[in-house]
Amino acid sequence: MEKSYIQQADELLLSAMKNPYVSNQMRQLAGMDEYTFWHSVSVARMSIVMGLTYGFGPLELQQLCDAALLHDIGKLEIPEECARTKSSLTVLEQESKKRHPVLGAKRLLADGVMPQDVVEAVFLHHVNYDGSGPQYYEGDPMINPYVGIIRICDVYDHLADDHAYREDVINHKILNVLTASRGKEFDPDMVSLFLFIKERGKLDNRSIQRRALGQMENFSTHPLGTIAGIPGGKITFSVDLQKRTISSI
Repeated sequence: MEKSYIQQADELLLSAMKNPYVSNQMRQLAGMDEYTFWHSVSVARMSIVMGLTYGFGPLELQQLCDAALLHDIGKLEIPEECARTKSSLTVLEQESKKRHPVLGAKRLLADGVMPQDVVEAVFLHHVNYDGSGPQYYEGDPMINPYVGIIRICDVYDHLADDHAYREDVINHKILNVLTASRGKEFDPDMVSLFLFIKERGKLDNRSIQRRALGQMENFSTHPLGTIAGIPGGKITFSVDLQKRTISSI
């Protein structure tokens, strides 16, 4: 039987999270803020489903998955209280938080592991389709093949995680945001693709942060060794995606 896009997305996530570099970054992100960790996993899973539907090949899907998982990695470069809080921030703290795409790209460039398209997607994920938004970039953000997908999935997941509203209200709100911002904030082709997928039930109705993630149960990363900063050490962490727990081994 042919695997569904959700099943394929789960397998790609497993593969990506077993990459020593990616798993080390995600372990640090989970240690700072579990909400941001699960948000990143959720965005990656939805992005993969969109990429599969769009017709991406294996290399493109791998890079899309890595970029989506790491899109908020720059939050490790700002003060923890700014990265974690959902309450009001000072103007200075807001500006610091807004720079996380730049800081994330710098972090990836400095490490020299991720390819250029992944670094670019991290750098551009807050830039709007029409080029507006953060003032750190001038040009066409759609030069990157992944940013249009990640941009929509990022916004969708934040909106879908709003506990204050019923599911039908949230879905209506999301539809309004996507359609009103089509061609401005979001790539119109990617909006059409996202709505096509969602209407056919290929995405969870609510944020997958609060739902079981398909048939994935639990897994451990490869030993991180010197990447974790402990020469010869064996540091792993186990993530149960159904119970939403993270534990060290």
